[in-house]
This record gives sequence, C-alpha cells and structure tokens, in this order.
Amino acid sequence: MLITCTYAGEVRSHEFSRREVVVGRSASESAPDLDLAPDLYVSRWHARIWIDHSACWVEDLNSRSGTFVNGEKLSTPHKLGPDDTILIGETTLKVQFTLDDFAELPPSDSHAPETTTPTSDKVFPTDKTRAHPPVDQPTMVLTPPTPAKDVTIEARLDARGDFHLPTPATGTASAQLLEQLLELPMEFAAQGRIDVLLNLILKKAMLIVPGAQRSALLLQDPKTEKLLLKAYISDGDPSVSETLARQAMDEMRGLIWHRSSAGDPSKSLRRLEMETGMYVPMSWKGRALGALCVDHNRGAFHFTEEHLRLFMAVAHYAALAVANHQLQESLQQNTSLLERLLANFSPRLRDKLLERARSGKLRPGGEKSNVTILFSDLRGFTATTTGMDADDVVEMLNDYFSGLVDAIFQHDGTIDKFMGDAILAVFGSPEADPDQHEKAVRAALAMQDSIQSTNQRRVGRGLPTCDIGIGIHSGEVLHGFIGTAERLEFTVIGEAVNRASRYCSGAGRCEIVISPEVFEHVFRLIQAEKTTIPTKHEGDFIAYRVRQLKD
Repeated sequence: MLITCTYAGEVRSHEFSRREVVVGRSASESAPDLDLAPDLYVSRWHARIWIDHSACWVEDLNSRSGTFVNGEKLSTPHKLGPDDTILIGETTLKVQFTLDDFAELPPSDSHAPETTTPTSDKVFPTDKTRAHPPVDQPTMVLTPPTPAKDVTIEARLDARGDFHLPTPATGTASAQLLEQLLELPMEFAAQGRIDVLLNLILKKAMLIVPGAQRSALLLQDPKTEKLLLKAYISDGDPSVSETLARQAMDEMRGLIWHRSSAGDPSKSLRRLEMETGMYVPMSWKGRALGALCVDHNRGAFHFTEEHLRLFMAVAHYAALAVANHQLQESLQQNTSLLERLLANFSPRLRDKLLERARSGKLRPGGEKSNVTILFSDLRGFTATTTGMDADDVVEMLNDYFSGLVDAIFQHDGTIDKFMGDAILAVFGSPEADPDQHEKAVRAALAMQDSIQSTNQRRVGRGLPTCDIGIGIHSGEVLHGFIGTAERLEFTVIGEAVNRASRYCSGAGRCEIVISPEVFEHVFRLIQAEKTTIPTKHEGDFIAYRVRQLKD
C-alpha cells in the first residue's frame, strides 16, 4: 500500500507492506503507523485505512475534526476507489494499492476485519492504551524535490481557532506560568504609554514561554502596511525574520520553526545564530496588527506545541491591549479634530453636533436652504496696522475678535471663516432656526457694543483702535460639512454670500446695513432708515441702516 500525503505544499509518500494503517499524530504516549505531524488538526488516533481480499477501506476513529473523502465527511467505513482523495486535518492523502500484493499476507492484527464486510463497531485503542510501536515502520519514498530552505516549519496552530492551553497539575511550574498568564490582561491594561506596554509584553512573553532567549514585537503600519520593529529584547541585534512574521500574519497561525540542515542558511540566521523559534500573529477582530517572535539559539532545544499555545495566549492578550491603545489614540485624534471643527459653533450648536457625531451622523454632505449671512469688517484696520510689528497686529485682531465671536455665539451664530480682519458668520445653519434673521441683527448690535467696549480699553492703554462695518443678507445657499471623514470643514456657498459682502462694503464706520430680505422679518424689532448702496457691476441695492432696537 502506497499513501501519498500533501500538507502545506510539501508532498511525502509512505509505503507499507501490511493490510492496515492507523493514521494520526504521534505523541510521547502514542505512535500511529502514519504520523501526519506537524498538522495540528490531526487527532492522535484519527483514521484507519485497511485492505481486505476485495477492497480498500477507510474509516474515522472518532477524531476531533473528522475524516473526509472527496469532500464528504465519513460517518461509516467507506470503500475507496482509485481516484478518491482523503482529507485528514489539513493533509490530503491518496492511496495506491494492488489487491494481488496482499493475497498471501496473513491477517494483520486484532484491528483487521475478520470478514470481507467492514465493521465500524470495533473498539480502537485510545491515546493512552496504544503505547506500543507499530509492527513495521513506513519507508519514505518518492519525495519530490523542493526548493532549499533555511528553516523548517515544525508545527502550525490556527490563531482564529479554539485552541486549548495545557492543563497543569496544581503547584507545578506549568500552573505558575498559567497564573502569570491570567494576570496579563490587568497588567497590560494598566500601561498608559504604548512604548512601555510593548516592552512589558516582551518581558512577560519571555517569562511565560520556557526556553525563550530573545524576543521581538512588530506592528504593521495601517497606512503603508510595512512591518515596524517596535520593541525587542536581545543581547545584540534584534532577532527577527520579516518573512516568518508575514507568514504567521498571512496564515493567521502560530509557527514553530527550526534551522534546516539542508540548504544554505540566510545571512540573518548565520549572523544571529538562530536555531529554533516561534512566530505568532497579534490579531484583533480578524485583522493582523503585527507579530510576536521568540527564539532559542543554543543546544538541541526545540519548542513544543504546549509552548506555542502559551505564546499564542500571550499574543491574544497583547493584541487586545495594543488594539485598545490604538483605539484610544484614534479617539484622541478624532476628539482633537472635532474640537477644532466645533470651535466655530456656538455652545448650543456644539452640543447638538457632538450628539450627531456620537451617533455617526456627522458626515460630509450639504443641503440647500435659506440662511442669514453676516459679514463684518474692521474699518481702518489696514491703515492703522501699517508699520506695526506682526505680533502687535495679531494681538490687536485677537483683542477685537474675542468679543465679536462671543456676540455671534450668544445668538446661535456659526463662524464660517475669518478672512484677515473680516468675519463671515451664518445663522440658521447647520441647524435650521426660524429666528435666524432676528438673531443675526441682535448679534450685529452686540458686536457694535463689543467694539465700543474694546476701543475704550485700548484708548486707556494708549493702543490704536478701529471701528466696524456690518452687512446682513438672507437667501438660499448650499451649506454643510464639506470634505472627507478625516478632514471636514463647514462652509456656505452661493450668491447670498456675495450679496452679504456687498452690504458689508456699503456699511460705513459703526454702521449695520441689512437687505430687504432681512428687513421684512425684523421690521417690528428695529428702527431703520431706508437707503441705497452702490455696487460696481450690479447697480444700486436697496438697503436699511439699523439704528437701534425698538423699545
């Protein structure tokens, strides 16, 4: 009987001169006839393949992951055809046999069927009861040539699967390691700085994983997808292979590797004297954040599957802590962005926008509606500041703008932008407001009061002063948050903005000029004088100069 096995791209063929072959994965207390290690999805006793005088059969031995023939899971013994493919764990098997070759062979042992009809009710030995070696060992034949590699992967463990930690006896060294392991989430969560956390992860990994002499931690840059060496513990240069780290991350599996005796070792292996090690992915919600690695560079030491399970548990806790730090960093960046964005809104509007942001509704987009636009400009500012130091000019602007912005915010206005010594404010956006016209006029009057108060203070300090001119117009504009999710800006676009600028230009020192579209809403509120303002290309505009509020 010739059985050809394919696992992880490597093909091996085994020839048996016996009727029955038990397939599984060897351990210290068990030795199947055909050992499919390092496939970790193979049970200790997984399946058996046998030949009677009429056919070749395969059955599952109550394995953990089942036995499949041509994609169908076996529940009873299956008679094999010449083209059938068996899947055990992640290993594919093809069986070649000639019944005439076994015609003269005696029955193999107590497992062999006694009749030509296969039976599935026989009790097979468990991992603990079958400790004796098979009668004859398989012979490796027909191994196809494979490219020379400087490392051999001995075992793989799925990081997304349900892997189990070894169960230690109370008071043993393994029990103490597991106790340290269970304390990791709290220790990792207590670290406020990411660099301190990453170094702590490596220290704990080397304490918990027996045989670890050096360690390294790599994180993937989310923008460039490059692997960045964030921390390492080594007496000399960092001991890390990006190829193995990538393999662990791409496959989402933990790997045990050792230096191959065949082929020329890589420069990194020769320089660092790397002999054996483990690489595990740091994954969170199905995404690989990076990789952890440890290695051992002396003697005949080999990491075991139990070591790999411990190391993967460390990686899971590490990934949780790193993902939490990344989330906190993202939240801080978003908070900073939101604070800068909301700085142009009144406190009442700010609260509403924050609520929209929390519910995920603060997104790029605009709408068309009627809003009220207020344009203000400091009169005589350019002439006054000619020859002044830049710091003095900025201080003067800040002195005036602080009071002007407060006046706008007190009446639920929104600052669209500052343009030199001018301010563009909007009322009725981003939240609709039926009182937008009245609030815009009240804000303008409050701005005039603010200018007078600021000028009194500046005169008392011997500083130069300015007056203000304000224009207000109402009309349809496109307004909203423009840009991307990473860079949002509030803006208004439309002819009404240009019109408001014209009314501002027509306002003299200490004057508030409003358009007829605003006056029709506030005529009961104010005392105003009807006038006209000239424009270069649009003729004269009808306007109203606001004197004061009515009693």
